[in-house]
Amino acid sequence: MNTIDIQIELESDVVVSRSSATFGGHKSLDYLPGATLRGAFASFLSRFEPSLLDAALFSGKLRFGPAYPVAVDGATAIPVPRSWHHIKGKALETTRDLSAGSADAGEQFVQLRDGYVSGAALLKVQMVFSMRTATDRKGRASEGLLFGYQAIRAGQRFLARIDADDPVLYERVERWISAGKAQLGRSRSAEFGAVTLSKVAPKPVDALLREGPNDGRLSGYCYSDLLLRDPDTGAPTVTPSPTHFGLKNCEFDPARSYLRTRAYSPFNGERRRPDLERQVIEAGSVIVFKNVAPGDARAASTQVGIVFGEAVEEGLGRVVWNPTFLTPPAGLAQAERSAKGSRSTTEPTATPKGVLGDYVDGLLLEAQRDAEIGAIVTRLGNTLREFRIPPSQWGVLRDIGRGGGDFAQLCAALYEQISKDKGVSAQLIWTRRIGTTSAAKVLEQGIEALPKHLQRDAGVMIERLAARMLRENRGVDRV
Repeated sequence: MNTIDIQIELESDVVVSRSSATFGGHKSLDYLPGATLRGAFASFLSRFEPSLLDAALFSGKLRFGPAYPVAVDGATAIPVPRSWHHIKGKALETTRDLSAGSADAGEQFVQLRDGYVSGAALLKVQMVFSMRTATDRKGRASEGLLFGYQAIRAGQRFLARIDADDPVLYERVERWISAGKAQLGRSRSAEFGAVTLSKVAPKPVDALLREGPNDGRLSGYCYSDLLLRDPDTGAPTVTPSPTHFGLKNCEFDPARSYLRTRAYSPFNGERRRPDLERQVIEAGSVIVFKNVAPGDARAASTQVGIVFGEAVEEGLGRVVWNPTFLTPPAGLAQAERSAKGSRSTTEPTATPKGVLGDYVDGLLLEAQRDAEIGAIVTRLGNTLREFRIPPSQWGVLRDIGRGGGDFAQLCAALYEQISKDKGVSAQLIWTRRIGTTSAAKVLEQGIEALPKHLQRDAGVMIERLAARMLRENRGVDRV
């Protein structure tokens, strides 16, 4: 296997959508997925050597890894592990890896949900949001078609790794990189997506060095998203099992694992339609197995270049076992300066003053609010799906959400519903558990974690969540 390390510098803002949906607030990923690089290489091949397209895209012999931001020292920053938590209200120096042990009594921890880590520095990618309006063929603004794009700000640099098992494909990738220019993401025909490509010398990420097995536990860090299928039914699943990774005689440990999931439908540019929905375990998730034989743990810790699951040609399925960096550095702190960015090439449209300006500002705030609520609904829905709460319960919660009232009244109504102790109890349903967590606890934490500016919209969030789960749980037994 040959490996190429590639640096991508953004000459203009790049839009990489989290979802192919065309409604609601738009949100971009804060990294460049392997599928985006794969598509740009496919565009290059289609112009110069289309006979190689099938081998390059579908054989699995060419794998494009995700491109993560470049840290100050020039190394690749990696997604912060989801098992990292810091004490609420205190500095990042209190960060602990809860996959290795539970919190002490009286300590309340907050998860580090976003960002990238390099050494002892936590950094974030700079994003920009700009408003647009659709125009007709004569260049006139179309009535009612105002929209916005979130994008990765120009000037930042990202690093990715490309693995090639075929020397012919390896040579073609080098030729593509030597061309020096590419277009990535959405709206490439407009002012978005221009990047510069260059080949760089590989620089090992010290954080990904392996350590030996630890007391029968094997911890897997998801370097990229992970797409799995149930080995018995063939259905998509976000619950890892030893079979997925070639392990035997061990168990998945949900109490010490920290998984974050998302669902999306990749857009197929050839067919001009979305492909089937994918449900993936996101990069940064930590998967823990217990009762692992020392030999199996040692073999997993030393393996290099092995990928798991599906869509590996797009960089999915990269898991590092027992990396040393799961233990947070003692001096962890926010980087003094975010990943370097320059002035955005897509300055926000100037907002007019007066009544029209107030109207446009209102639309922008509404779009951002909808996007935040949508992200919360997706996160809670992906978790609560596993508890199989019947439609009758979601119907009750939908009515509570519609009923209005302030935040305190809504919380009181919800807690009363999920703690009933009469009849065929809702209490029995909502105390269903996976590992150490109940469905009621997941919902309670989701409500309590709402930012203050969204608490007045808690009813809307509950109604949307209930409507989504009603659609998904139609086949679940009713009570």
